[in-house]
Amino acid sequence: MRLKSARRQSVPLTDERLQKLITGCEFFGPVFAGIEEARLCWQEHREEILALRVVSTPGKGFPHGCRPWAWWRFEQDCAMPDRQALTLDEMGELDAQERADTITLARQEWLKYSGGWAPEWAARAALVNDDELLNVWPSIWAVDRESF
Repeated sequence: MRLKSARRQSVPLTDERLQKLITGCEFFGPVFAGIEEARLCWQEHREEILALRVVSTPGKGFPHGCRPWAWWRFEQDCAMPDRQALTLDEMGELDAQERADTITLARQEWLKYSGGWAPEWAARAALVNDDELLNVWPSIWAVDRESF
C-alpha cells in the first residue's frame, strides 16, 4: 500500500490577508478560516511580507522599527507590543541600519507632531534623545491584534 505524501496546501496572499498579517485587523470580516490557515499563509509568504517594510503604498507595508502582527504572533508567540521599536531594540532585533532609520523616521514624525506646540515646547521636543524616540515610536500601531 502506497501512502500519500503530506503536501502543504498553498494559501494565496490576497490584499485582505496581507492586511491581516501586517496589522492584525480584518476590516471586512474574517479572511482566514482560522489561526492555522493564517499561520500557513505567513509561513508561505513570510519573506515577501517582510520585504514590504518600507513600502509607502498605504496598507501594503510597515515602517522601520516595526514587524508585522504575524511575526509577533507566530514567531515570537506574543501580542504585538504598543512600542515595537523599543521592544525590538531590547530584543536585539534591530541592526544598526534599521535602528538609525527608525530613529530618523521617529524624529521626523516627532518634530512634525510637536510643531503645533507653543514655540518653547517645540524647542524642547527637538532635544529628545534617540533612546527616548524609540520609547515613543510608533504609538499608532495599537490595534485589535487578538481577533482570532
